Amino acid sequence: MTKPILSIDIGGTHLRFASIDDSGHILKKETYAHATLSRDDFFKDLDQKINQWISAHTCRAVAMALPIVMDEKMGVVYDAPNLPFLRGQNIYQRFSSLKVPWVLENDANCAALGEAWLGHGKEIDSFCFLTLGTGVGGGLILNRKLWKGVRGMACEIGHIKIDFSNQFPCSCGDYGCLEAFASSSALQKRTGITSKDLYEKAKKEDPEALALFKEMGKKLGRGIASVSNLLNIECFILGGRLSGAFPYFYPSAIDMAKHSSMKGPAEHLEILQSQLGDDAGMLGAAYRYLIL
Repeated sequence: MTKPILSIDIGGTHLRFASIDDSGHILKKETYAHATLSRDDFFKDLDQKINQWISAHTCRAVAMALPIVMDEKMGVVYDAPNLPFLRGQNIYQRFSSLKVPWVLENDANCAALGEAWLGHGKEIDSFCFLTLGTGVGGGLILNRKLWKGVRGMACEIGHIKIDFSNQFPCSCGDYGCLEAFASSSALQKRTGITSKDLYEKAKKEDPEALALFKEMGKKLGRGIASVSNLLNIECFILGGRLSGAFPYFYPSAIDMAKHSSMKGPAEHLEILQSQLGDDAGMLGAAYRYLIL
């Protein structure tokens, strides 16, 4: 029997580990919090957990999805808005001591690969995947291939500017980014409650929660329209924790996306919810290793 791959989705507040076989079956998975850890403690804890999983589950390789903007040629992290202690790090050197083969990739790129492998993307040649979590990431599949740009830093859709009032700061240090409106951290900053609690309120038809998701959908639709107009991408797939509230922001998102897109792209534009949920990034990381 072929040994599984250890796939790790490193988020802004949690580590998600899974053992995944070559067909995309998740054999075991666990989630660990890390929000209070320093950089040194973070890597110490991560290394320890990786070694424990490799030993316990006889994993043959490690595949990691990280929320970073990285120079793929050099391994240097240029930005990591939701894991700021990674900025300036040579991420390749950090994992050079692993005793099994390993790969790492931007988390949204991994989610896009996961969706292309096992989700809606199986039937779609070109699409944009958006991760709606602590931040907003993007992964672009063009003609069934991941498009990453010259140095692997393409499709940072969360930092498309959609507001120019200079009133809404983003974790990247600028103002008016899509992430400042359509991420769980942004919603919590505005309301003082978690996106999960906001979602529960929306299910109970709380007017304030419904209005917030409607406004979020409008901002999201504006960002989607910008990508649609630029690339003539007609399908956008949404994943990440916040995508669970899809029924509450989808109507305003699709209306705004079609309204703000050119007539041609707007006619066929679709916004779908990921079929893979929170597992898209882990599955995509494993697939990234398999297609090396």
